[in-house]
Amino acid sequence: MSYVFKGSLCGLICRECSEALSGMEVLLYLPWRQDRLLATAMAATKETFHVVGKEEAESRKGLLLATAQTDENGNFEFKLDEKYRESAFDIDFSCGNVPRTPPKPPRNEPIQFHLTTVLPQWRIDREQENYFFRWDYCIAEKWWCYIRGYYFDAWVICGYLRACDTGAAIPNARVTAWDADFLTDDNLGSAVTDASGRFRIDYTSIQFKQTFLSPWINVETDPGLPLTFQSGPDVYFKAEIGGVEILGETSADNRKNVGYCLCVNLCAKTDITPPQPTPIPAFLRVGGYDYDTQVRSHVGETGLTTGNYAFFSSLRLNGILAQRLSAVALEYCFEYTKQYNGAGQPINWTRVLADKIDQTNIGYVEKATLMPADVSHPSPWYHYDYTDCIVSPVPVPGSIQVPIAADGWILVPQQNDNPLNPAGVGMFVANGNQINLNSVKLDAFAPVNLSGLVAGNSATYTGQPLVADEVFAVRMLVRQQGNNATITEAGRCTRLAIDNTLYNGMSHHPEWGPWGGSNEYGVCMVDIQQLQVAGCAKITNQVDVLFSCAHPNLGAASLSLTGPTGTIPLPLPAVTPDMFGTVTHTFAAADPLCAYLVTLSATYLLTTGDNNLSTVQDQIAFCR
Repeated sequence: MSYVFKGSLCGLICRECSEALSGMEVLLYLPWRQDRLLATAMAATKETFHVVGKEEAESRKGLLLATAQTDENGNFEFKLDEKYRESAFDIDFSCGNVPRTPPKPPRNEPIQFHLTTVLPQWRIDREQENYFFRWDYCIAEKWWCYIRGYYFDAWVICGYLRACDTGAAIPNARVTAWDADFLTDDNLGSAVTDASGRFRIDYTSIQFKQTFLSPWINVETDPGLPLTFQSGPDVYFKAEIGGVEILGETSADNRKNVGYCLCVNLCAKTDITPPQPTPIPAFLRVGGYDYDTQVRSHVGETGLTTGNYAFFSSLRLNGILAQRLSAVALEYCFEYTKQYNGAGQPINWTRVLADKIDQTNIGYVEKATLMPADVSHPSPWYHYDYTDCIVSPVPVPGSIQVPIAADGWILVPQQNDNPLNPAGVGMFVANGNQINLNSVKLDAFAPVNLSGLVAGNSATYTGQPLVADEVFAVRMLVRQQGNNATITEAGRCTRLAIDNTLYNGMSHHPEWGPWGGSNEYGVCMVDIQQLQVAGCAKITNQVDVLFSCAHPNLGAASLSLTGPTGTIPLPLPAVTPDMFGTVTHTFAAADPLCAYLVTLSATYLLTTGDNNLSTVQDQIAFCR
């Protein structure tokens, strides 16, 4: 079995602000200082972290085992040989740039940093048939901010904008950072706050060191001490929504000589009510798949995902929900069809009614209650309650029911009070889910009877062919409550491959440890020819393994033999939708007379959009 070392790297800007370290090279070494192995493995990473100089890098060159590149989320992975299962490892990373750096030439030579020494505690992953170890680390702000600024001249401001009186987040406000200067204040950049009031501004020193003599002379000047060089800018902020200023600090309010990273909590005026933008409702994804970019969903395409998965079971249709459509309460519904015209466009749509919708959590209603001071809270405080909103034809205990009308329309919850209002009903917060579509009920998906099929034969041996995927179109409609004249399409997946066909009647090795094959998603059968003979023929020098493995979306298949000396793979032909045949294994003279286990594994490429169908197996044992 292989050994998989997985991990992730991030860097702290401050306690409430971090970033994934994407595009970094992670280096895995055998330990350099064997004499201090235990001490370095047990030490905190902050004590072992250091810049790797050229001399050290050269001396450790022969200990390098593997390198990996971090993805956009900072994840990396190493696959290691079994001989390293008891080894400790030194972990370094190398970077030639840092995330979200303003445009400028990269460093000529990346900088390498040593993180720590780890001694993995391996765990077995039976589904993937390997051992794994996970190590996640976020570099402390002391180090990460220094790396960003000193080596890459990358400065950053992270902050939150909230209402001064209630502390509520203020979204969609433009926050601008300024540097108070003796000559002319410098604009460091601006950003728009998100739903939580958070914003981030990235800049470089050139933005606050420019003077009227630039580019010949760049210097940071201080209004109190003219022409005195300061290492960082003196920062103050302004914020506005729709052209209306809600925060107006001046140069007198500056935070002097800030470092490479600055984190702030800003307070906006309370006598200004910022306009609340209305999101545009849209159906965008099936589970975690963006159907426009991650599913072959356009006219003439297969409807499979880009990884060749078909969909099955309950599908979480999701995207953006809004409470209002042009200031009127919004309703939505879904429709489907598997009929297309000559141009490949879907026609003859059918409404998705309550019988095809599984219970769906579409968000929650938030309500705050002002509580008196107590032992744990020296001053009055807010207790927050969150009640789930469930789309369902019947009430769900402990939640708010979002009913489905007889014609399939669903009214988005309309609670829209300030959660801090004691007399209010609370505020609905959508999570993006729209309905869980029970795809099994979109068509008959009649089960296929494969009675009489035994291992070693084609899945079509009984005269019943494999059933191909069915392709459907799915769309979302929205309207103002009760007003059909306002119906608008809000997202369409033109082609979506769905396969809910089940196969019955297969008899798995009836002569030894039989089990009935009912409600199986495909064919995965293994048997031994010698055991099929009446009375069980004796197995001596060879065993003939019969296999049948079939599915319209067969992704992988493997055959193995496990005995007292371990597990060995048995060769299979290239994967096709209908695989069958005989594999003969000849035993060596040294192979012990003992019990053996044959395992056939198959992966059917079926997904709900959030989870894939687990690998299926069939097994049979024998003695020689």
